[in-house]
Amino acid sequence: MKIHGNDIVIHRGETFTLSMNVKMRDGTPFIMTYDPDNDLTAHNPYILITIASSKYAQKGSYIKNWWLPMNDLPSFTSTEIKTLTDLNQGSSDGVYERYLYYNQQDDKYYYYDDGFKEYAFKIHKAFTHEETNALVSQSYYYSVTYVDGELNYNDDDELLDERIKNFSQVTPIISPSKLTVLSNLRGGL
Repeated sequence: MKIHGNDIVIHRGETFTLSMNVKMRDGTPFIMTYDPDNDLTAHNPYILITIASSKYAQKGSYIKNWWLPMNDLPSFTSTEIKTLTDLNQGSSDGVYERYLYYNQQDDKYYYYDDGFKEYAFKIHKAFTHEETNALVSQSYYYSVTYVDGELNYNDDDELLDERIKNFSQVTPIISPSKLTVLSNLRGGL
């Protein structure tokens, strides 16, 4: 795998991992916001990775979505980042749990959950040999998007492949970028 900016070049059949530490333009980590006091807001955060063929065909165009759940990361009621002066201070009123904190002493970000813990918004997706073998053309586009909303269940209460039916938030992390797939490492076209 080679990366040039956001463009990726792989070989068919190659396994690779897309791994990134998502930051805003000002260098602060990406923050998931959620208001637990508002029952109308759904909170089902996912990273949606999409790979689609760049060649249009009425039938059989390749498009595949991977939904990575992100509910193991903390969410915040505000995008405001507060300054932290003492990692040993405690929270008696729960106020710390609502914000992300920046510690100037070690140049790191923290959130509060029974003590201050380091925070970063990281994405990891391993693509298997089988998944890259299914990429039979040479030119594709891929995108990475943060999505949140109401989950999509069928009549039997099973979660469908298209995880979210009503989106409450859609934030592009990587806009559509080139994914070039070269011939298999074992030879052939």
